[in-house]
Amino acid sequence: MTGFLATIKGWWNGFSLKDKILAAVTLAVLAVFSVFLVLAVSGEIGLLIVKSGSMQPYMAPGSLLIFKSATISDVKRGEVVVFRENMSSDLLITHRAVDKIFERGGFYIKTKGDTNHRADIMLVGEDQIMGKAACVVPGAGRMLGFAKTPVGLLVLNLMLAFFTLLMLIDRIRARERARYKTEVALAVLAGSSAKNEG
Repeated sequence: MTGFLATIKGWWNGFSLKDKILAAVTLAVLAVFSVFLVLAVSGEIGLLIVKSGSMQPYMAPGSLLIFKSATISDVKRGEVVVFRENMSSDLLITHRAVDKIFERGGFYIKTKGDTNHRADIMLVGEDQIMGKAACVVPGAGRMLGFAKTPVGLLVLNLMLAFFTLLMLIDRIRARERARYKTEVALAVLAGSSAKNEG
């Protein structure tokens, strides 16, 4: 184990400051992505690309909404909720909770889009609610939507290949610089030993 850690330390020390920063940022992004993926798979959080302007200025079309799992009892008036249009639909709607109503033996949420003039006609039941808004990232929904297209996947792969190539070129140049410094140092040593002999 100690030999493995020594190898990692030697490998890490061989990096330039720029490479160390890039590696640290990459590891941080991977760590955040991994935690996010675990939470998404467990159902604790979800992603939604905002397509409508009904919640402007809070959420503009093209934003990415990160929402966390919630029940009706978790929702307070004024919070933004994500719910299914109806049980047979996969369409998700994001509107603000304007009231909580007890009707037909259970609680329901009355919702309204911020730019809509009237509240939604249908009440949202426990079986429809998916969660409530946790974070909105403006413009990220457009990027995520583009990344899911064939052209977007191609662009991402080309960018990955380009950055990998840049890192390889930088490593090759670093090795060349180190070899050049070694050759210069050896030449200086050879010159000084020749003077001492003469």
